[in-house]
Amino acid sequence: MSHSQRRNDEHGKFFRLIAEQGHYRGRTVPTNTRQGLYTTTAGGQLLTSVNTTDVARVKRLLSDAERIWNKATEKERSPIIQKSFEADPSFVSEPPIDGLALRMTMRDLPRSEDEKVDLSVINLDHVWITRQEMLTLIPSKPVVGKSTKLPKKIANRLAQFHLLDSVHGEAEPFESKHLKQADINLTVSKISGELIKFKIAGRCGANRPPSRRANPYTGKMIRSETGYDLQLYGIAEFDRTKNRFNRFDLLATGDRWGGTMYNFRDDDLKASPIGFAFQLIKDVANNPTPPRFYSSY
Repeated sequence: MSHSQRRNDEHGKFFRLIAEQGHYRGRTVPTNTRQGLYTTTAGGQLLTSVNTTDVARVKRLLSDAERIWNKATEKERSPIIQKSFEADPSFVSEPPIDGLALRMTMRDLPRSEDEKVDLSVINLDHVWITRQEMLTLIPSKPVVGKSTKLPKKIANRLAQFHLLDSVHGEAEPFESKHLKQADINLTVSKISGELIKFKIAGRCGANRPPSRRANPYTGKMIRSETGYDLQLYGIAEFDRTKNRFNRFDLLATGDRWGGTMYNFRDDDLKASPIGFAFQLIKDVANNPTPPRFYSSY
């Protein structure tokens, strides 16, 4: 969304048209963010908007939007017809059509019986791995039981830019100096004709000192370290005839601690369980949303 509010093309103009009707319209202080959820007609008339991760509020947002839509006239529902436009090249990201794209879902995991946690809240991101990078994962002469270490560049990418506690808000990526471990191995578990099956296992960890920066909205400052310690495990299947993965399922579970300026952990800083699930995106062309920190890859 931060890309949408800055890009200088019809895409950006349309988003700003919608956002300026919403909950942060006209605001410049303390920031000019337009974060949130928006429902709108195809012509750019706002129906509802809110900035929340609360499931009940999102349900109300959708219910109210449906009610307003049902009362709208045909003219109000009519789209703006524009067959094509020239995209701002600064914000054009080509998805890895012939590479590996994963959809990542994150959520808190159950805690002790006396600690209640909202397990309905999730957040999403995408992971992109180019074709050239993907092919480095596949041994030229696979042997059952043989392991291949995920290249440092890819392992660090996951550890720095994806295994972040963004369940309730937005977390800052880690710097390489904050990484304690980023070891992930693919072990050949079965070879069936041109199909190679892998087991995935590893561990990633990071720890960052307090940022000493205050949230401009609440004035609160995170005075604790921020990090995680996660075990990774999963399975994958690669088709050598098509040179692509048919399956790539990966889980990362363990503890996260601390907080960042915008991830709303001010009162939840102690080590607590978190989980990340990665699944293969097969139709990459129709799922072109780039990873949140793609520009930092």
